[in-house]
Amino acid sequence: MAMRVLGLVFLLSAVAEADDCRDKDFALNSQEDVIAFPGFGCTQVRNLEITGDTSDLRTLGGLDRIYGSLRVVDADLLASLDGLENIAAIGTDTSGMSIVLHSVPALESVSGLCG
Repeated sequence: MAMRVLGLVFLLSAVAEADDCRDKDFALNSQEDVIAFPGFGCTQVRNLEITGDTSDLRTLGGLDRIYGSLRVVDADLLASLDGLENIAAIGTDTSGMSIVLHSVPALESVSGLCG
């Protein structure tokens, strides 16, 4: 019985650790990076930057908190922030910034942030 309980504690600990990436920064520089992101198992991150040929953020739907900032910069193909609607809180980075949207010419709406 003790072995079974120990295994369960280890499993729960591993799941909790995978979900909490609050001390990690992620730079998603392509659509391939965005597609691969769920493989990290993170629901919370420190800072998230999205750049490059990113066009669809729906695979980021598992994120629920960003402790630092969300930066979307030089993402020419991104027309929507759909996929970010489950983020309940965004903090600030070391410069006091919370959300930065810069050079995102195809972006039609920020409604994806209104979850």
